Amino acid sequence: MERIHYPKWKYAVMAVPSFLNAAILCYLVFGDAYDNLFSSIAGWAGLAFGWGIVSLIGLRIGMPKPVESGGWKRLSDAIIAMGGTAIVALNIYWLYDRPLWLSTWLLTGMIVWIIVELLVPRWRNNNSPLHYASLMAVLLAATAAYFLFVHPMTTEQALASVRGQGYHPRPWASYCRSDEQVPVGCYLVEASTADGVPYRLYVDVRDGAVLRAEPVG
Repeated sequence: MERIHYPKWKYAVMAVPSFLNAAILCYLVFGDAYDNLFSSIAGWAGLAFGWGIVSLIGLRIGMPKPVESGGWKRLSDAIIAMGGTAIVALNIYWLYDRPLWLSTWLLTGMIVWIIVELLVPRWRNNNSPLHYASLMAVLLAATAAYFLFVHPMTTEQALASVRGQGYHPRPWASYCRSDEQVPVGCYLVEASTADGVPYRLYVDVRDGAVLRAEPVG
């Protein structure tokens, strides 16, 4: 396969945001700050890390030469249009229904990147490292937008909020993922009142409010 050797700085521009993305997402997945709130984005961390590896390989052997693609048949165009419309519609619904999913925000960024790529002819068959660096930059922007608009609380902040509401919590909090018996998007905190009565508290991830307090025993 014929390859093109781009300047080294272009590979660096591709590698830096890729590994930065991977580091941020791995911290969110494997760090203790948010318990398992972000456990579902491990695949995105792998994607970012993979593009970083691709940039290093490309620096060594070059990037594949762009190949002009032929026109699509009408049936293929229709299938792609319908599938793309369905994905965009589902993504919009997830932004409304599941804003706590960082994966939804990352998918939104990727969809925007793909749409721009399709609308700009010179991007469609572009294998430049800067082209893929733009995807990593979009994913970074999507992560920043998520924390800007959703700003979920860390477990430590949730415990501090519980203390501020008069409870004495144990020094841990776990994220409730999909149990139908509890509010989704909450930290589970075990705490007691001033007179020693134990409670199981469900604390909203976004504002620290106690949505449910269940006595234990």
